[in-house]
Amino acid sequence: MKKRTIYIATALLLLILMGSMILVVQLLEATYHAEQNKDFQQLLEVHGSQIQLQINRSLSAGLALSMLIHQNNGVVPGFSSLSENMTKIYSGIDSIYLAPGGLVSQAYNPDSGQSFMGINVFEHPAYAQTARTARDEHRMILSAPVRTSAGQSGIMGWQPVYLLTPDQQEYFWGFVLITLDFSDLTQVGSLANLREHGLNYELTFEDQLTPYSGLVDAVSPTRLQNPIRHIFTVNNLQFTLSAAPSAGWKTSPGYYPGLAVALLSSIFISFLVYRLLTQSRQIAQTNITLKSEVAKRQALTDMERISRNLAENRLSELQSLQSLSSVLNHAATLNQTLQEGLGVIRIQFQADAVWVILFQVNQNPTLAAVLPEGLTPHIRDEHLCACSHTHLSENFHNGTPVPPYLVESCALLRHLFPDQPENWSHMTFPIQTGDRPLGLLNLMRPRSLPFSAEDITRVQSLCAPFAVAIERARLFEEVHRLAITDPLTGAYNRRYFLDQAAQECQRAQRYRHAVSLIMMDLDHFKQINDSFGHTAGDQVLRFVIAACQENLRAADLLARFGGEEFIILLPETPLEQAQLIAERIRQSIVPAQVITSEGPVQVRVSLGVASSDENAWLIDDLIKRADQALYQAKTLGRNRTQVWMPILTSDSAPSETTG
Repeated sequence: MKKRTIYIATALLLLILMGSMILVVQLLEATYHAEQNKDFQQLLEVHGSQIQLQINRSLSAGLALSMLIHQNNGVVPGFSSLSENMTKIYSGIDSIYLAPGGLVSQAYNPDSGQSFMGINVFEHPAYAQTARTARDEHRMILSAPVRTSAGQSGIMGWQPVYLLTPDQQEYFWGFVLITLDFSDLTQVGSLANLREHGLNYELTFEDQLTPYSGLVDAVSPTRLQNPIRHIFTVNNLQFTLSAAPSAGWKTSPGYYPGLAVALLSSIFISFLVYRLLTQSRQIAQTNITLKSEVAKRQALTDMERISRNLAENRLSELQSLQSLSSVLNHAATLNQTLQEGLGVIRIQFQADAVWVILFQVNQNPTLAAVLPEGLTPHIRDEHLCACSHTHLSENFHNGTPVPPYLVESCALLRHLFPDQPENWSHMTFPIQTGDRPLGLLNLMRPRSLPFSAEDITRVQSLCAPFAVAIERARLFEEVHRLAITDPLTGAYNRRYFLDQAAQECQRAQRYRHAVSLIMMDLDHFKQINDSFGHTAGDQVLRFVIAACQENLRAADLLARFGGEEFIILLPETPLEQAQLIAERIRQSIVPAQVITSEGPVQVRVSLGVASSDENAWLIDDLIKRADQALYQAKTLGRNRTQVWMPILTSDSAPSETTG
């Protein structure tokens, strides 16, 4: 080969190598930026999910209130105290309004109060479209931006409420309006942490039903250059969290050295090829270059394998979260939430046993749920070594953050497996909403199947939705309790009594069991209120309820029927036994003096007793008879127990018992 040909071939080879090397460096640089973008994207997803979760959790207060309004047929007992409790439970709530028929008539705002009062949302130009949309689509609609009581921007959730007419026709009652403060949401989402990672950010929203859009929060002295974005949606609002490095996108530390190496390598390889064409000894140098390429490819293969493992772990975590969320979304009560949630966790992590310890206000931690259920009788307080009897639970209950904790010396394992406790492993995880501890999740499985770092991460990711579900179930049960009880005496209210009593009467008629009813009224109660005051009168009512409960069975149903009148249903109780129970109640009340804040008060009661027969199986019939007997007791001089009889004549005196 001629020297000129060798020079031309070497020059062409040099150009090809230089282009190839530069392309490799660019590809490596692109990989570097892709990894950097992936890390930042995951960071945005975490903060965006925290904001989305907080918005949904705070807006669930509107759903809870709408359920309470539905159960109470359009009435919210104790609206101010209930709203105050909700603002404590759900951080981020600024204001709560009730708008029956669209007219804002009740409001709760812990700061200022009544700026929204008196507005008819269907007539107000700023709110009419949102109100009509929420009413017509039967779902919560969000509007933004709105001004909060502190003068900040925020979100307003419009929760429509529908009630049923007596003929079961649905009609629109009004709205429950919940206002959230943007600043509280960004604080919960810890957006300020993005600055610690060297990122400028901005959070914007866009209403998908209207042309409204706006800026929620931003830390960006200039417009973001080539930002990465995370988009999430809450109802009709679409939020976009964007971020970019505050110092701009930079090249990797090895970019320019890589270019230099690429150029030098190209020249060097060209020189080696030139030498190969001229000298046979350059073959060995070519073999070295080939081995270097093989090593690079092996490194890329290893990187792909690691990336694939990380992706599989992330997929497993998301599948676990989806399974748990699917189960918890259908659970209504606290016990159902705990049992079904623990069932999913037990299966997902192959645990032999799982249990939850819940914290109660001013109470010791309690064992709330155990799977399998057959293990419950074997677990007692003294065996809960990682809960109420160690510094772990005590510190967590007092607000000290607690990481997942592996219990090495476990009294519970020694109790359950006295022969081989060392063959088992016990792990405890904190359950909390925000900074408030709810309890501890415990998993136990054989030591041959240890808890890996991936297992711990997956369990931690499930604790947050599990905590939200527990908190939601607790709130639902509390709202239900408030809906069926009388707030003054703690007894059942009239509506709940009539519903339960009607079912009990139907059951008694089906199985031909006797059922009795007692109507009780306080004699001259108005005089007590006039003489001692309504506070003393309230204390007398609570005393009477306590006296009744001491003389009743767990199956008996006691309710405040109205004012100073009470009603008691006695299932599977004949008339004679009901008369004895009524007299025993009267005798427990009459001799005693009620010690009130205004002094001792003497209380007298009159009682009417009726029982079911072939002509009276309905609760309305029993109430009518018992009321007639009560009226007869009042007529005969009060302070007595009167039994209803079919015929009351001078020759057949009514059965009565007097004091």
